[in-house]
Amino acid sequence: MAVKVRLGEYDDTTTVDCVSKVCIPITEEYNVDLGIRHGKYSQERNMNDIALLRLDRFVTFKQHIRPICIILDTTKRHVVQSLQWFIAAGWGETKTNRTRGALQTVKLHRFDPNRCWRSLERTVQSNQFCAGSNEGDTCSGDSGGPLIRKVRHMNKVRDVQFGVVSYGSLHCAGIGVYTDVYSYTNWIAAVVRDNTYVQAPRMPNN
Repeated sequence: MAVKVRLGEYDDTTTVDCVSKVCIPITEEYNVDLGIRHGKYSQERNMNDIALLRLDRFVTFKQHIRPICIILDTTKRHVVQSLQWFIAAGWGETKTNRTRGALQTVKLHRFDPNRCWRSLERTVQSNQFCAGSNEGDTCSGDSGGPLIRKVRHMNKVRDVQFGVVSYGSLHCAGIGVYTDVYSYTNWIAAVVRDNTYVQAPRMPNN
């Protein structure tokens, strides 16, 4: 079965998404023509839990379809590690493992890795980080989703992705382990370089 990516989605139970009588354009679907999983991915150990998808055609960015940035500058490790909170986004519930239609967000705080060890009985590796919140959690339906933070990047405040939802407690108990995107900058750059056949689209001016 072909894998598809839907862009511009907010509520997957409606065809047109409207909030307070303001509606956004309909979603756009793209086929995935190549999926690249990290060569050292381990499902059993939840290690190197990251992959990239290449879409089958050019994406035109719009008001409701925008890219997210990642930091590829390998000298910025201290900046990334100093960040103490992130916003997770996904279609999973924040307190139970039931999914729902509208996109959810929750603010998560960076925890000491030993806190994840005590709760999950797994060691947090150097290419992962521990995060959570008493107000909610990522859960089933959120796996693979982003952890985002607005930061100044390339002389402008931008949404930057710092994590990928990997795994957590069975009952979504406010703590989880996330793939540290910054640890994979060289891998991401190499995969994009070796598997890109069109120039990246430019952002609209507005």
